[in-house]
Amino acid sequence: MTRFGMFTDSCMNTFDRHVSSAPAGSGRISPQTAGKQKLAVQVNQRYDEDMYAPGVKRYYGETDFYNFGYWKPGASTQREASENLVEELLGYMGRKCGSILDVACGKGASTAYLLRYYRPSKITGINIPEKQLEQCRLNAPSCSFRLMDATAMSFPANSFDNVICVEAAFHFCTREKFLREAFRVLKPGGRLALSDILFAAWSRDDNLLCPSENYLSTPEEYRELCLHCGFYPVGVRDATERCHRNFLSNLWQFWDREVWIGNMDPGSCVRLKQRSIRTHRATQYY
Repeated sequence: MTRFGMFTDSCMNTFDRHVSSAPAGSGRISPQTAGKQKLAVQVNQRYDEDMYAPGVKRYYGETDFYNFGYWKPGASTQREASENLVEELLGYMGRKCGSILDVACGKGASTAYLLRYYRPSKITGINIPEKQLEQCRLNAPSCSFRLMDATAMSFPANSFDNVICVEAAFHFCTREKFLREAFRVLKPGGRLALSDILFAAWSRDDNLLCPSENYLSTPEEYRELCLHCGFYPVGVRDATERCHRNFLSNLWQFWDREVWIGNMDPGSCVRLKQRSIRTHRATQYY
């Protein structure tokens, strides 16, 4: 049996760090390893700043979600949209049973949501920042969490029935290595569901959070990559409007309210909007 790849072409946020040791006695670190270390530091610093910033938890409805969300008609809060996104991805799993791996699990909100369908003993989350893993263990104490690189997992082959990855794979060094690892740890007939982001080519040189190897031009190229990594069949869906654009609109409204009630100064609001405009322009597909 082949593994099945079910994909929503989407999304944003998480981390990958693979700190390899130099060969014994060499005293040197390879350029590839040095690059991964630098990327890990940049990503972790960025998310420590963003995920723990004042007002973030308030925006996400006092939860530890940190994703764009899936804005179905009628969705009115970021918490609802964030839950919708996980639910939408789980819809690609078919029967929600067996074991599941949550890759780049953030602070554990998505992992805790999985408890609606999966037994705690069947849920595993992996991430890199230990600070976030500590919060994961508070949000979903009955689940298992491990510090692990998504592109070099220590799990044996055929370990999981399902793998989910919410807004993270574009960070990994590289996306292709992660897809091959996901295929390896999935049992025959297992499914991968993920949301990911494709950036516009012009942003390649100054996008510190996305390795240049991860740049793809179209959803069809994404599909071809998944097929190349062994997945079949592969479904790719453009959710840019429902996820990224609606998220940005709602976030701006929240910032405006924060200024109105005195929780944010106008200058900070302007700077945040300017930064979000650049991200919006660089986001080609979600």
